Amino acid sequence: MNTLIKITITAFLSGYLFLSYGQEAKINEGTYMRNEVNRPGIRVTLKPQPKAVKKAFKDYLKKNYDVKLDGIGFLTNKDELYAENVAFEEVSPKSMSIYAEIVSAENDDYTQMTVYGALGYDIYLAPNGRYEVEFDRMKTVVEKFLNHYLVDYYEAQVEKAAERLEDVKDETTDISSNIDDNKEEIEDLRKAIEDLRKDLEQKEKQLKDAEATYEKRMKALKSVKVELKDMR
Repeated sequence: MNTLIKITITAFLSGYLFLSYGQEAKINEGTYMRNEVNRPGIRVTLKPQPKAVKKAFKDYLKKNYDVKLDGIGFLTNKDELYAENVAFEEVSPKSMSIYAEIVSAENDDYTQMTVYGALGYDIYLAPNGRYEVEFDRMKTVVEKFLNHYLVDYYEAQVEKAAERLEDVKDETTDISSNIDDNKEEIEDLRKAIEDLRKDLEQKEKQLKDAEATYEKRMKALKSVKVELKDMR
């Protein structure tokens, strides 16, 4: 595929997918059910599948904040990831716990991610109240994760889409080439058939001429025999 065309397609797909990303990954604050109790938290709906989001969020917190989430790993894939009584200074100078429920949304095509923070038993970070600053910091961490992860995710989707378009372009070119080749073969066959038809017509004419000549000679032979008979 022409490089300029590929760049144009990639740019178009990037714009489209990032627009979709902006629409899909809107962060909401609210109270959500956790262990049968409503808790304040941060919820976002996004496109990648739950298991991929869990792994990405775990890796992101470990790499950037040295916070190790449990609940996803070798032979483990829980709905809720957690890190309890850990140092998470980006959110609070105090020891705290973080919980991230990551499950399929009601529409299975999407993933629902809900993040909670707590400074102790039943002391949850909330958008209003004593720990609203810590809540806002936790929200910023989630936003940074989304910006990091979803940009990479959609760039990969764009690249796959561009590669697929290039494959389709190549396949289309191959098919067109095969059609052209077949057209040439068909034209050659038509010419061969026409040549055979002309040859057949010529052979039929020659056969008729030969039959006419044969009949004339047979008549001549009969006449000669009659004359010879009369002479006797």
